[in-house]
Amino acid sequence: MPEGSNTATIPSDFLTTAQVARRLGIGKTSIYEWLAKGDIAYHRMGRLIRVRESDVADFIHRNRVEHAPRRRYGRYPQA
Repeated sequence: MPEGSNTATIPSDFLTTAQVARRLGIGKTSIYEWLAKGDIAYHRMGRLIRVRESDVADFIHRNRVEHAPRRRYGRYPQA
């Protein structure tokens, strides 16, 4: 970076909330809810929110359900 330049670059492994929502195929509102609850780790840079790709991968891994056990009457658990 040239001397005297105040332009900071954000590493390429950081995603915006819109990019996270697109990758997961859900709305941004759900992303903001998960960020507020602490389900997904994030970094605040001033007013900007950025999420590392590795934190999204961790979130996906933590929420994996390998086998949903059937409940009474053959129903699956409801969300």
